[in-house]
Amino acid sequence: MRAALAVLSVAGTPAVADTELLAFMGGQGCTFGPASRAAAEATGFSADTIGALVAQSLSDGTAVQQGEYVVLGEAVCTIRLPDIRSAYSVSSPEIAAITSAVDAHASDGMPGCFVVGASELFDKMNGGVPGAGFSEHIAFIAAGLMAGDLRFYSPSILQTPIAFQSLAGACAEVPDIPVLRDSHVALTTGFGEYVRALGAAMPCAGASSGDLPFEQSVMARFTATIQGVDPNVPLEDQPRINAWLWYEYDLIGMAAGWHEGMTGTDRGTPRPPLCHYDEATG
Repeated sequence: MRAALAVLSVAGTPAVADTELLAFMGGQGCTFGPASRAAAEATGFSADTIGALVAQSLSDGTAVQQGEYVVLGEAVCTIRLPDIRSAYSVSSPEIAAITSAVDAHASDGMPGCFVVGASELFDKMNGGVPGAGFSEHIAFIAAGLMAGDLRFYSPSILQTPIAFQSLAGACAEVPDIPVLRDSHVALTTGFGEYVRALGAAMPCAGASSGDLPFEQSVMARFTATIQGVDPNVPLEDQPRINAWLWYEYDLIGMAAGWHEGMTGTDRGTPRPPLCHYDEATG
């Protein structure tokens, strides 16, 4: 794994830095904290190597202290999609059983195969207590989004999708499949930029911390822009996009563990790199 990570390019690496560690940290949001340090050590990086990178980065200004977290700057660390795995996919029998036919909602203007009742399914598979299957459920969603097998799609922020949409097999035979494919490219290529932008806009403390409407107001515009929307162009000339790409990003960040106090009924509050403190500490 470390050999593969080393292939990723890292510019402006501090003198004492392990480039493989920096590449690994890209999947941790370029943020050192208790969980990411443990993950790095479990992968084979020594505590001394981690400590040296953190100390050097803080010393030379290529990282900032954010509460108990240390966020590496984009000059030395490129944020990438996190490594999230799930035992389930859209092709799993359990998921296929709760997926609608491609034309089930066509009369409502929403053609496509929708995975309906996934939260309840994962709870049932984990003992039946509400919220018991949350971790598995959100990992399934995030892994599917990153693979391009699942989408939360609507061309308008005013129209909420029925559910997550499967693109397996014949389920991909929908009119907006080009938009779905293009927005997946935006998801994979724009994730790091999204995280950096949200981290700069979202406070870790205060009334706006963890506020979903606030995040939507900021990030819906951002994700529209990375899909080609130009605010200076008339609406009728704008490209058709996935107006809910920001929400897909949000779910991936949650599945990566970048929220604190998260439960099956509470999305918790973002932590760095998804937010910042008004004054960096340290």
